[in-house]
Amino acid sequence: MSGFEADLAAIGVTASVLGSAAESVEAAAARLEGCSGLGPGRLDAVAGSLIADTRAELSAVLRAVTDDAALVESIRGGYASLDDDAAESLRRAGGDRW
Repeated sequence: MSGFEADLAAIGVTASVLGSAAESVEAAAARLEGCSGLGPGRLDAVAGSLIADTRAELSAVLRAVTDDAALVESIRGGYASLDDDAAESLRRAGGDRW
């Protein structure tokens, strides 16, 4: 063995943390609502535009974090598969010793 081993549990925790972060971003975007009666002139329109822009930016963040969570989970699955394949190869090569 080379001494290299992926920490599958830590990778899984990372994916879970990213998933939780995505849920938080999604909840924040959902709570953004328009405003009215803020004051004179165009204040309502400006606030509405700011909220719409913020919602769009949060949607982009949500996509990125969701994609990252999926990527980390995919990496975890890849390492797990490699570990399983390596263990099986060692068992076949060593018979009962493994």
